[in-house]
Parts: sequence; structure tokens; C-alpha cells
Amino acid sequence: MSPIILQYITDFGDSAVMAAITLAGIIYLISCKNYRAASVIFLSLLLASFGIGLLKILFMSYIKNSFIRSPSGHVALSTAVLGIYTMIIAGQAEKKLHRIIGVSFVIALLIAIAASRTLLGYHNIYEVIIGFFVGYLVFICAGLFYLRAEEPAKINKGKLILIIIAIAFLTHGFRLPAEKMIEKLAIELKHNTQILGKNISNLE
Repeated sequence: MSPIILQYITDFGDSAVMAAITLAGIIYLISCKNYRAASVIFLSLLLASFGIGLLKILFMSYIKNSFIRSPSGHVALSTAVLGIYTMIIAGQAEKKLHRIIGVSFVIALLIAIAASRTLLGYHNIYEVIIGFFVGYLVFICAGLFYLRAEEPAKINKGKLILIIIAIAFLTHGFRLPAEKMIEKLAIELKHNTQILGKNISNLE
């Protein structure tokens, strides 16, 4: 497959796109008075970002591993955010066929994003798998919180889907320098840790 097509696919998983569709979804869900769904969407992005960011720092600075250096943030964020959106929308779908189609499409998109990360050489299979498990764990935790609601407020599923798709295409191609920022932070933390270690040794 052409690298241009692969890059086009992988950009849908960028943190810029995930943050944008999260914000747009939160605004819409709040307008529908579905506060639990809005909070869960925010929670999924927050936890996935924190989890994958922490793992990136650990592997870049402290855990020396020849196979893993930077777990995939694209895979983690898209799995968590798109997974929760799918749960919210599919949960209110009246027809089973619509749920099957929606879930199948999102799974196919997540697989495509994960595959593009490896085929383009941004990550290896181990880093993609770790990213998936981070996103899936966040999806499960946030999903359980959402399902605690006895009867979630109704939403216009079609409108929410259109908002997500429109914002995704509008922000497609924008890329947040998250990887560079995390790598810079990891270097700073490692440097400060080494200085602290030397100071402690000198005191002893």
C-alpha cells in the first residue's frame, strides 16, 4: 500500500484529531444533558493520554528494552476514545444491524490505524500492542463507569456521528508534537534523576 495512503489513515489517530472529536462530542453531549457520557468521553482521553505518556517516559528513560522504546499513542488514544463513542452510540441504537455495522467499522478503522503505524515504521508490533492494551483498559474502565447510569439521556445518534466525522476530517492532517514533547521531558527527567543520584552518593 502507498505510504501516502498509510499516512492518511494513520493521521486519523493523531492526538490532535482525538482531542478535537472529544471536545466536540463533550459540547454536544452537554447540550443533550447527557453529562455522564460527556464526562466519560473526557475521562477516556485523559486516562489514555496519561497512561501512554507515562509508559513512553518510562521506556525512553528508565526501562532499557531493545524491543520497546515508545508505545503507540495513536493506537492507545483512538482505541479509548473511539471505543467509548462506539459504546455510547451503539448502546442507543434500536436495530441490531446498525450496532453490528457501527462496531465493525470502528474495529476496522482501529486495525487500519494500528497497521499503518507499523507499516510506516513509526512503531513496531510490540509498541502497537502495548498501545492497544492501554486504550482497551481505559475503554473498559470508562465504559463500566458509563454503564452505571440506570438510563442515559437520549441523544441524536445521527447528529453525534456527523459531528465526529466532520471534526475528524476538518482536523485531519493537524499533528500535535506530543512525541517530541514527551521525549524532551523524558530526557530532562533522566538527567535530573542522574544528578539527584550523584548528589545522594556524595552525601553518603
